[in-house]
This record gives sequence, C-alpha cells and structure tokens, in this order.
Amino acid sequence: RQLKITESHLQQFLSVGQPNPPRLARCDLRQLVSEVASLLAPACDHHRVTLVCDTPATTRYELWADGEQLRQLLVNLTQNAIEAAGSGGWVRITLADSAAATTLRVVDSGPGPNVAVLDHLFEPFATGKPEGVGLGLTVARRIAEAHGGTIRHVEGRPTCFEVTLPIVEPEQTSASIADAD
Repeated sequence: RQLKITESHLQQFLSVGQPNPPRLARCDLRQLVSEVASLLAPACDHHRVTLVCDTPATTRYELWADGEQLRQLLVNLTQNAIEAAGSGGWVRITLADSAAATTLRVVDSGPGPNVAVLDHLFEPFATGKPEGVGLGLTVARRIAEAHGGTIRHVEGRPTCFEVTLPIVEPEQTSASIADAD
C-alpha cells in the first residue's frame, strides 16, 4: 500500500497540469476515512502521532464521487497533518453533513502553515517544508473542485483544512453534464 502511495505521488507530479475528470460512482466517505486511517497508521506510529477519526455511525456519508480521487485528497491532507503534528502530536479527521453537503476536516496539533506560503498554499510547488514538493494541497484542491466542492485552510488554532463536497445524486450529475454540452 505504501508503494502505491509513492507511485500515486509520482503520477501526480508527472501530470500536475493534466487533471483527470472524476469517474463517478457511489462512494462511502466514512469507509474512505477508515481505509486511509488504516493505511497511514504506520506513518502515525513512526512519527508518534495519535490519529482519531470522528465519523459518526449514525449518519451515512455516501456521495456520488470518484472514490480513488477522494482517497488521494484525504491521504494528502492527512499525511501533511501527520508530519505537521510532530512527535507526541495528534490528528483528527471529522465528517459532518447537512442537506446539501458533506464537510471533511483534517485537524492537527502542529504549528500551522508557514507564514511565507500562507497566501500560496494551494498553488503548485508552494511548500514550507524543506523536503516538501508542494503538490499535495494543489492536487487536493483540484480534486475538491472537480467534484463541485471547495477546500480551505481555516485560520486559527488548531490547524484545520476543510473540504466541502456537495451531495449530488446521479440524475443531477447527468443533467449538469448534459447542460455543459
């Protein structure tokens, strides 16, 4: 799984200017959060970071979306948070929903983005990390926007990145594609 992540990052680097359109299908966001938490557990152990997922079982977080792309978005945000939280820190992934949208938040105990890159967070190659490439947030933004959603850094403490994804049914997606033609 770690090798697949590395390969995916390399593919992102090579195709940074060529985003793929989402392949839409039913997608359970709560299940994706669980899979990503399991996938990144070794990184959390390595960095001595506690990862908590707050995805209430009382609500179904199903979207009509590209599950692979949303997984990549979540991996990018969570990896950044794990690195930022540092040894002894914590990361929390939360889901909340409304009638029109699902909100995903990745919150961490780290110091927040470097002030020098704050205004350019979502631009390609903007990074405050010496070993960073600066594509993770760019790719996350493109994925969110390809799904009709948004991503933003919520100013303040603790550090929070928030993704809002509209709840769209297959009929709405087909109609919007037909309207675009």
